[in-house]
This record gives sequence, structure tokens and C-alpha cells, in this order.
Amino acid sequence: MNKPLNFSWNYIPNFEEAYLEKLPNTAKKVDLPHTNVELPLNYFSDERFQFTSTYEKIFDLEDYDADLRYFFYFEGIMAQADLYLNGHHLGHYVSGYLPIEVEFTKHAKRKDNRLVVVVKSHEDELVPPFGGPIDFLTYGGIYREAKILIRPKTYLKELLVDADMNGKINIRPIISNPEKIDYTIEYDLYLKGDKLETFFSNKAAISRPLLWSLDKPTLYELHGKLKTATSVDVRVVRFGFRSIEFRKDGFFINGDFIKPIGLNRHQSFPFIANAASKSLQYYDADKLKYFLGVNIVRSSHYPPSKHFLNRCDEIGLLVINEVPGWQFISSHQLWRDRFLDNVERMVITHYNHPSIILNSIRVNESADDFDLYIRANAIAREIDSSRPTTGVRNFLGSELLEDVYAFNDFSHSGKENQPGLLKPEQVMRKKDKHMPYIVTENNGHMFPTKSFDNEERRTEHAKRHLAVINSALGNPRIASLTSWVYADYQTHGSFGSGDHVCYHGVLDIFRAPKYAASGYIANFADYPYIKVLSSMNIGEYPEASLPKIWVLSNCEYLKVYKNNVLINTFYPRHDLYPHLPHPPFVIDEFITEDFNEDGLFSTSDAKKIKDALNYASINGLSNLKLKHKLLMAKVFKKYNLEFNDLVNIWNRFISGWGAKAVEYNFVGFINDVPRVSSKLGVPSKFKIVGHRYQEVLKVKDAYDTAIVDLRLLDEFGEVAQYSFSPFEVETSPNLQLFGPASTNFHAGAYLLMAKTLTDKPGIAWISVKSEKYGTVTFNFMINEEFE
Repeated sequence: MNKPLNFSWNYIPNFEEAYLEKLPNTAKKVDLPHTNVELPLNYFSDERFQFTSTYEKIFDLEDYDADLRYFFYFEGIMAQADLYLNGHHLGHYVSGYLPIEVEFTKHAKRKDNRLVVVVKSHEDELVPPFGGPIDFLTYGGIYREAKILIRPKTYLKELLVDADMNGKINIRPIISNPEKIDYTIEYDLYLKGDKLETFFSNKAAISRPLLWSLDKPTLYELHGKLKTATSVDVRVVRFGFRSIEFRKDGFFINGDFIKPIGLNRHQSFPFIANAASKSLQYYDADKLKYFLGVNIVRSSHYPPSKHFLNRCDEIGLLVINEVPGWQFISSHQLWRDRFLDNVERMVITHYNHPSIILNSIRVNESADDFDLYIRANAIAREIDSSRPTTGVRNFLGSELLEDVYAFNDFSHSGKENQPGLLKPEQVMRKKDKHMPYIVTENNGHMFPTKSFDNEERRTEHAKRHLAVINSALGNPRIASLTSWVYADYQTHGSFGSGDHVCYHGVLDIFRAPKYAASGYIANFADYPYIKVLSSMNIGEYPEASLPKIWVLSNCEYLKVYKNNVLINTFYPRHDLYPHLPHPPFVIDEFITEDFNEDGLFSTSDAKKIKDALNYASINGLSNLKLKHKLLMAKVFKKYNLEFNDLVNIWNRFISGWGAKAVEYNFVGFINDVPRVSSKLGVPSKFKIVGHRYQEVLKVKDAYDTAIVDLRLLDEFGEVAQYSFSPFEVETSPNLQLFGPASTNFHAGAYLLMAKTLTDKPGIAWISVKSEKYGTVTFNFMINEEFE
């Protein structure tokens, strides 16, 4: 039995000894998850969240029974905590990114229990990942959920379940039985709520199991019942039947070859830091799988929330789970012991998630350390023989102690014809070259890109991601690729752009896509897609001339129109990216097919003139080649043209300079049927639109978060990329906004988040008010469906 412990805490952002007796009246009511301070989007001090804070919870144990055992279970406290119950110090604990479980049986009572949690959120050099600089923020507070576990004297602490593609089940119960009481265990197997069978052994098998796979991630439940003469303890775990294998020639799941391609992810959100609710965790997982289309995520550089992993299990998104750390290894024994403790806790805590395919048990990008890592591998393998180990390095010739060699490959610098990735044999020692090999990071700091950078930089960012994806897909020795990174994130002042933000994401910090995101969507998403990597506005480019325009799409061909007149039909450039499922389209001409409809030029001359003008359009008039200049001189003489005639041709067919309306339409065809299009032009009308992640907010054991992807769109449906227009946010009384109520768009986008303040069924709303663009309201229901 569990008792949620997430509502109505008292919080004060400091600590004094007197607080152990009573909190001052200035204490604030908060719910969990909770961050110790809401940070601004950028430009703040690294010290702002590094302080000691105090949480107090008054609770009853209505069905208190002296024959039962009672435990506090905190999913995540950053970073260290001292727990006091009813005046008794329960101990000092390091939580960080992993749960802590604290027994308080001796001090429990039926009414008015007073729990005080003193949280220390400083970057303690003896606690991983601290000790050296780290390129992310850890923040502070009780940032994940908490509960009370109520157990009999003998109980099932864990059920570790291995289930393979052949239906074999191996169960390892971890039992707490301090009084050595006799017991029996039986297991009930469930699928979608139906009990399939009961068995009494830790080894069992079923015939024709429904397998867990990326396309059909079937999940079973195992109900373990531990019985003694006086009690029954039930533990329910969810798992999947699946077999995984990393080999020299790739990754296999249930015997089928799969090339995992995906991204790294930091778990933080604007304003609330790491204190993200279940819905926000699900939101990120869904965005990775269903919006970006990727099939793997690396939990850099720490274990994620259980909710994120649960959602990955549900939707078939593979995970590389990583122990906390970043580059630094301490020689201090306490730090090293805590690191190894993190390895053990991570592997046990997340054991039953079929989505996890690798246990990464090495500090990211750290130096080799034989003594530490031989022990880390031994711990992981002893607990979990069903998953291979890996560990990430960023230098050549590293010592391999893990089962899979992982390398952060930042070799690509954007040079034309440069491979996106090194070959494994260039990275590994000769003795290790038969081992499986994965690339765990690329790009990132090599080319930081803001969502409000100019289009040429954003396009180059996309090209660099395409290059590494192409290399990974083209080399069977590279078993998996996870690029850096899913979304922009806050970091220390010594990293990022001086504003405490790392702009390395394919999404921005508000989860709005940059051009680079389109490279993943076009190649891996399962819906028709087109993205023109340009607004087609000439003023964005030097000499007011459009360069070659890249279009990312999963269509078979494109027809491009200018003011409803066809320019040409374009096809994917397999010559540039031979291994991509859907290479980019390169639009390298902009003159419509009616160029010579008046018959002013001969057919032959018209083609030559058109080619010369296209060249000038893409490369600039100042860069015309001599042959083009000679051609134009010949044309002037042959057709008795004046300079103004050329200017008129240029303005009509190339620049559109001063034209009232120039519109382009890119139409994508699949099986000769138009499936998707993108119309672009000079915008003049704008509106605020939003997409609700969920309509119903489900409040039970913890609060829920209303989530809206907010955009400022023009009449063509394009984001107003350079808009930072202000707006006000108002919520219904049963919601509380995260972040400021007076805010602004961030490159035409924003992520609205508001927590529920009640579980009472009813309507809730978020309203966005802009003097320029009007008011838009988004409605939600709490704990009931819309009629």
C-alpha cells in the first residue's frame, strides 16, 4: 500500500535550527514536484539555486498499525537531504537523480506526524556529478514525487523481471525479511487487465508472447504476492517480452535488425527547472517519438524520471540510461563510492523498463579509470545480465571495459564532402575493433544555433545533422546514433552564449523546432512532411538574392510555383546524401516557366539567359562569371535591349524587389498525389495559435500540468521567427502559471505551463492577451471529459 505525499507542503528557501521545531509564518504552501526557485529564462547567477531550503509536511496515518513498516520514498531530491520526523533525525541522504527510501516505523504515529526535509542544493565536490565544471544545471528542491510505503514486516522490496522473445520469464525477488519469517511467493501474469496464469516458481514460460517492439510495445504486468502466516504483500511491476543484442554488425531486437537514430535529452524546462510533472515527461517522450520520429533517446547525463521511462515503454522509444556524471572523476574515496552506489541504484531502480537497452555506467567524457570502471561494470553485470553496458568517451583509443564502445564524435566541421562521422576503426584500439560501436553525441557545441539566428546559419545547422545521420546510416559498423541535443537547455555561465543557455538543440528551450529538427522529421516521421529552410524573403540574404534553398521533405518529388506559375519539378538529392531515406531537395532555380512566353528571345537564347539569371540569383550579380557577362552583352546587342529592360526582367523573374506580392508554393507529391504543401510570401497578417498537449488534466496522486505549444503564425501558417512580441497570461483560479504572467514570444514561440491547484472536477483555462494580436483562450477539464 502506498500513500501519496505530494500536496500541501510548507516551504521556506533557507534553513535555521529553529525550523526543526517550527517553521515561521512566512513559509509558503507548495506541492511536489517543486523547484527550490523559479529561474528566469537567461542571465542569472549560478549560485541562485545553490542554497539550503526547508520543507515541512504534516500528515496522518489513518490506518496506522504497529505491526506494519513505514517508509518515506522520494523519487528525487537535489541533491542531499536530512530527514526529521517528529523530532527524530532519520539520517542524511544523497538522492540527486535517484530515489531514496527511508524507514520511519519506530517514529510513526496515527495523527499529526511532522516531517521536515532539509534540502541542500549546493554543488558538493564529493557528490557526483559535481567536482568539476558541468555543462548543465542540477537546480534544487524536492523535484520529483514522494510517497509513503506501507509494508508488512516481510515484504517484496523489488521484483526484477527478465522476459525474452521466446516467452521465458526469470524473476528475481529482492525481499526484506529482518525477522526471518517463513513465506511463500506466487505470481500472477496479466495482459491488458486480464489474468493469464499463475505460477509459483521464479522461472516460468508462456507460449507465443506478444513481444515488446518499437512498433508494437506490448506490456505485461506481474503481480508478486509474498505470503506469511499473518500478512500478504503485493508488488506489481510492468515489463515486456523482448530480446536485445548489440553485435559488430548492428543492433537487433527480437532477432530483427534496427538502426536506432535519435537524440540526447536534458530533462529541464524553462522556469520550473527539473520539477516536471508526469504530463511534461510524457510530452517530451511523445515529441521525440511522434513529432521528431526518432526511435532512441539517451538520458544525458543522469537517469530520468520514472514517468519519462514509463512513457518510453508505452510508445516504443529506446533508451540509453546513464549514471550521473560529466567528465570529472574524483580521487576521493567517498566520491567514488557514491558513484558506484549510483550505478547500483540506477540499474535496480529502472530494471524492468523494456525501453532501456544499455546501462551507461561510465562518467560521460571522462578519462579512463580502470579501477573505478571495472567495478562499475561488475556491479551492473551482476545485477543485470540481460543488458549490455556501455560508457561514453570523447577521445581516440580509449580503454574498453564495457560491452559496447560509445564515442562522442565531434569530427564534423561542416566542410563540403567531409564525412559526418569517423569510422569506428579510426577511434577504437585494434584489439577492440570487433566490438559493437555506437555514436552517442555529435554536433552540439560545434555549431550552436539559436532559433532566431539568420536562415543561412539555421540551414547550416540542419546540414550538419544530415551529414552525421547520413554517415551513421551508411556505415553498418555504427550500431546507433544519438545526436546532441533534443532541446536547448540552461547551463553554467562558462558554457552557452554567456546568457546561461546552451543553444545546441534541434528544438529551442520552449520545444519549438529549429530547421535541424526537420532533418529528423523528414527522414523518420511517419506523416507527410515538408519544410522549406527559408522564408523566401530576399531581404534575408546578401544582395537581396535568394541562394539555393533547401527543402526537407519525405515526399517523392516537389513542384515549386511562384505566384501560381510553375518554376520546375524537383527531386531528392540522393547524390548529396546517398544513405538518407529522404535526402533534401535543393531548389536552385527561381525563374518561372513563362519566362519567354512573349517570344522576345529565341528558344536557345531564352534558355541561356535563364541559366545566367539563375546563376546571378543564387550567387549574386557581383559574382557573375565572364561567360555570363559576355552572353548578356551579346543579348543586349542582338535584341536591341536597354539597361532598364534587364532591370525589368530581373525584378519580374528574380528579385521581386518592390513587388506587392510574391508568393511561393512548394507542393509535395507521394504516388503522384499532392500530399502536403508549404506556401510562403511576405506576411502581413498574424494570429496567435496554440496546441494543447492534453485536454483533460488528471489529478490524483500529484498535480497535473496544462501544456500549450504557443505560436505566432502568419497567414501562410509560418512562425513569425523574429518576433519577441509581448503578451499577458491569465489563468482560471484552479490553475497556477509557471513563469511570468507578463512575457513575450521567443522567436515566435512559447511553451505555456500551468499546474492544477485542485482535484475538483471542472473547467480550467489559460488566456493569452496581446495588444497587437488579440486574445486566445485554451480550455481544459480537470478530472472529467468534455461533453
